[in-house]
Amino acid sequence: MRQPLVDNFGRKINYLRLAVTDRCNLNCRYCRPASSHFDTRRELLSYEELTRLTRLLAAMGISKVRLTGGEPFVRNGLIDLLRHLRSLPGIKQLALTTNGTLAGPHLDTLRQIGLDGLNISLDTLSPNRFAEITGHDLFGGVMDFIKAAISAGIPVKINAVVQDGINTDELIALARLAEKWPIQVRFIEPMPFNGDKGFQATEWAIVRLRDFFSRELPGLVEAVAPGATTAQVFRAPGFAGAIGFIGGYSRSFCKQCNKIRITPQGMLKTCLYDDGVLNLKELLRDGAADHEVEAMIRQCLGHRQPNGFAAAALHQGGRQACSMSSIGG
Repeated sequence: MRQPLVDNFGRKINYLRLAVTDRCNLNCRYCRPASSHFDTRRELLSYEELTRLTRLLAAMGISKVRLTGGEPFVRNGLIDLLRHLRSLPGIKQLALTTNGTLAGPHLDTLRQIGLDGLNISLDTLSPNRFAEITGHDLFGGVMDFIKAAISAGIPVKINAVVQDGINTDELIALARLAEKWPIQVRFIEPMPFNGDKGFQATEWAIVRLRDFFSRELPGLVEAVAPGATTAQVFRAPGFAGAIGFIGGYSRSFCKQCNKIRITPQGMLKTCLYDDGVLNLKELLRDGAADHEVEAMIRQCLGHRQPNGFAAAALHQGGRQACSMSSIGG
């Protein structure tokens, strides 16, 4: 039996975020600039390579996989990939992050595959504001998809990026989606991955978010989350679901981080804030055997940074200029 996948700080790694594309059909300002360069299909990992890496990592202890992008449904053949990953031994949870604009026709298939969770991006409840943020008038379709996914019995989480002066007047309205539906609405700090070196930290950091919601939703109590979790989750009286806060820029969850990432281009990231620590695509295409790939992955995890601040300081002097779509959201 293989040794469990553990980093040099004793953190057990069992969660893989697997980005299948850097392309997206939306132009959210906090994720990527409108002038983004997209890599060619050859520059991305093939589905066969993605499946091989997931199979290898599952044998090393990865039990949860989340597919991300860009927007995963922009890439043809995604459903077949999901089916392959669902069948891999050791994968107990398979989830997907989407903007909800292209996924509707596939909902029945996602339910049949046994998808364990859908994270759906939604930053506003205003159709006009949605068009301003994303560059596209697709709000109605996203809301229809959210409702249909809930009705289909797939666990749903709504991801809302908190944007100063843009959607902060809607935070309570967004949270109240969890009052009527058994979902989790998660408020996320903006992070310096928009392709622009001029990033400024939000005034709505996780501490302010907690204080704000505690005032506005009396009786808010923290839920006990099993195991490692990115979000701090809270429940309010009378709510069917819950709300959560994700301190991605504050880096408030590093001590219990249990995840690694593979970018669309095949770079292994042991931290969101590193530059990529291993070119997996190069290893695979140079003919590396599974045991060689495993050894290199374990070696990288043996030199993991204690938190995102240390990783950012080591890589690019603490400044990030890449876009979230090129990392895998």
